[in-house]
Amino acid sequence: MRRIIKLTLFFVALFTLKSFGRQKIILSEESEISVITCDIGKELYSSFGHTALRVKDEKNKLDVVFNYGSFDFSTSNFYLKFSRGSLNYYLTVTTYDKFIREYTYTDRSLFEQILDLTVQEKNKLFTVLSENIKPQNRFYRYQFFKDNCTTRIRDFIQKVTYSNLVQDSSYIEESKSYRTLFTGYLKKGSWVDIGLNLCLGLPADHKTTFDESLFLPFELEKALDHSYLNGHPLVKEKRVLYSSRAGAFMNASKKQETFNPFILLTLLSVILGGLAFNQNYAPKVDVLVFGVSALVGLILFYLAVFSLHTPTHYNLNLLWLSPFNLILITKKEKFKKMYCKLYLILLALVFIINSIVGYFNPIFFPITIVLMVRLSTLSGWLYYPRLEGKSVTY
Repeated sequence: MRRIIKLTLFFVALFTLKSFGRQKIILSEESEISVITCDIGKELYSSFGHTALRVKDEKNKLDVVFNYGSFDFSTSNFYLKFSRGSLNYYLTVTTYDKFIREYTYTDRSLFEQILDLTVQEKNKLFTVLSENIKPQNRFYRYQFFKDNCTTRIRDFIQKVTYSNLVQDSSYIEESKSYRTLFTGYLKKGSWVDIGLNLCLGLPADHKTTFDESLFLPFELEKALDHSYLNGHPLVKEKRVLYSSRAGAFMNASKKQETFNPFILLTLLSVILGGLAFNQNYAPKVDVLVFGVSALVGLILFYLAVFSLHTPTHYNLNLLWLSPFNLILITKKEKFKKMYCKLYLILLALVFIINSIVGYFNPIFFPITIVLMVRLSTLSGWLYYPRLEGKSVTY
């Protein structure tokens, strides 16, 4: 019975989508097109908010929201496709009432900016959206910095306003990198902050132009407030459609971590460093430290080489999180000594680069010190007396 209901709903939605794409609706003078900025959510994919476009026209009995942030969790090999950058995102259209109910249920604030467009500009924008909702046009390859729900709406607004749009960027004090912009929405030193920064390479450190910086919903919202069309403000009215019970988005993004990553990693480093002095535990420490670093290195290597997400390319973290660390848990002593010396040089390079540009996350320094001590010992460059692990009676 459930399958019948799901199939029925699917075909109804498909029919609605096709019929909407075929309809030729001319927006009236009283129609409104507005940008809706959605607050951050609890899930990782909603950590930076969301942008949607609302089209309202009472004469045509129309009040719908266009949303470029849709994807299907049931897609086969979802996580593999997402990490590789081959997952299709798509445009959906839903009624305004349904859109509001969804965000009210998840308790995410909604902010609306009504655009002061001419009726010709409204119809141009609506025509673009109607064309893009067609099945053959609605899918696209998501790129976090370059092509997402926010950049699409930014581009559409610029497209229909042509050279008449003036964006005042004087409110921005200095140009920031992609990495700096998006980490401003994360709690510094949180697990999400650590993980995302670890996966990003040099392209994320590109200093953005004003236009490039508008890949985040709240950055676009600020830019629209400072934009002018034909000499008048682009935004003619602002509304709060729903106010979250949890408070402002920046407060929600600073939630306390259950386990502080810095304390946890430092404590782990001290324990592993202490166990490395014990002859019985030292080989097990090597398997754990070098094995985990190799596993993380394999993930970073995959993202840097095979992923279509360009921000993960040229990742300097591969200097110290190398897949080749697997060599250090083998019994090939000759290769181990040679690799240890090479690895030590790379770790020294990491510290030099960090002292110049501050690229690497200092939260990992305790772990890198453990790595350097073990590598110095295995290479024969450092000797320290090991505890034999014998029991002592006091």
